[in-house]
Amino acid sequence: MHQLILKIFSKSKNFIYFLKILAIFFLMLHLILWVQNLTSAHYGWLQIFVPILNVFIGIGESISRGSIDAFGALFEFKYMIAVLIYIGFYYLWNYTIILIEKLEDKYDDVHRHFKKTEENAYNVTLHTEQKIQEWKINRYKVFVTTSIKKKFSHKELGYDLNEQNDIMNDFLMKKTGVQMIMHNGGFLYEFDNFFRIDDTLEIFFKLIKSSAPLDYVICVETVEETDKLCLEKIDELAGLGHVNKISTFADCVYRYKFNRGHRYGTSQLGLFQKDNDTVEVHEFIEIL
Repeated sequence: MHQLILKIFSKSKNFIYFLKILAIFFLMLHLILWVQNLTSAHYGWLQIFVPILNVFIGIGESISRGSIDAFGALFEFKYMIAVLIYIGFYYLWNYTIILIEKLEDKYDDVHRHFKKTEENAYNVTLHTEQKIQEWKINRYKVFVTTSIKKKFSHKELGYDLNEQNDIMNDFLMKKTGVQMIMHNGGFLYEFDNFFRIDDTLEIFFKLIKSSAPLDYVICVETVEETDKLCLEKIDELAGLGHVNKISTFADCVYRYKFNRGHRYGTSQLGLFQKDNDTVEVHEFIEIL
């Protein structure tokens, strides 16, 4: 559409330029005809244009039939008026071109404004989408299930699992600032900065090494596609029951290795059959 409008402006200017040239051309022919009539000369080729020239002479005659005698010749006003008409047309086309050029400049300004506004809106949308994608990519979940250690499981010791879980969740809430969500009998924590996962791992390693009478199954998984798929993978990890380890699948380990200056190592826990596929399970380990 923009190119079509520019083409219309260009064609319009070319047409008006043609009319300007035509006005000058007929003005010259009119002067030649006027000289012919004053000198009683005869130009045969001029007769082709006489019908057109007579139209403007007729207009001049309708305005004034007067004349003036000078230099031994009769100067009729109708010829003078016709000259003024040609000159008027010349300036009319000239100002029309100026007007078209101004309109074209205004159109260009408006088009650039809307184009800039459109680009800004697109950039804002693109930036928002990039932020959303970055947020999605950086999300990961940590799932924890607990049980009383065997050596503390005697009733005489009086350790209550629910009470110990409350103590654990208070500790994790204070350290991570993340609200726990119950999931399949365990506790789910969601984070949104995978590049700082080391800070999270440090907290959960402290949890494992604490003096609490609990065994922990801790699973980590990234939210690469959907929350539902992530939770399914977490449930699979939890079902393997790696006690007092921070376990994850190979894809999460692969991403972790690209984190700059990561402080923890990884080690393969084993290969496991999933449907018709074999998956790798790894654990995060502290580097001494």
